Amino acid sequence: MLNVIIFLVGALIMFYMALRSVRARQQLRTKGVCVQATVSGTVQNRDGAAYVLEFTTAGGSHRLQYPKPAKGKPFAEGSVVTLYYDPDAPEKMFVEGDKSVLGAELLYAGIGVALLICLLYLFFGTELGCAIRATGANAAMSRAQGINIDRMKVIGLALSNGVVALSGGLMAQYQGFADINMGRGAIV
Repeated sequence: MLNVIIFLVGALIMFYMALRSVRARQQLRTKGVCVQATVSGTVQNRDGAAYVLEFTTAGGSHRLQYPKPAKGKPFAEGSVVTLYYDPDAPEKMFVEGDKSVLGAELLYAGIGVALLICLLYLFFGTELGCAIRATGANAAMSRAQGINIDRMKVIGLALSNGVVALSGGLMAQYQGFADINMGRGAIV
């Protein structure tokens, strides 16, 4: 039982981290300031290498340091990039086309899915999970073996609806809204 709780908590943390990153990026796109910035070079700061981005607004000329990803295609010095940032909190920024941010979000979501699959694999290896699988395969034989098939059907439906609710919640968080007709007409 402890393994199940650990895997569930781990999966939820990974999904939360991915959603938090996506929501922060969407919030910067909708409520942040969008400017065209020039990459003027790189500097070394306490967090590692960073690009120096220069841009001008009505408030004057600005310089921000944007973290340089360890992998991926670097921005060329002198190139112009689209920068979204929060003027009240300049540390919150996002450069359009930075693949490292998307890679981190996909990594978090992938780890969450893997943990969820491991959780279900562990669950279906238990006595209750085996009873659910047996009921799904042959209800008459399961009843003959003394399994309460009505209870197994309810538990199976509860599990499947829980996974559907999780995916629907993730979809609504990602899109930023929920609609009663979302997913209508989709065949799985």
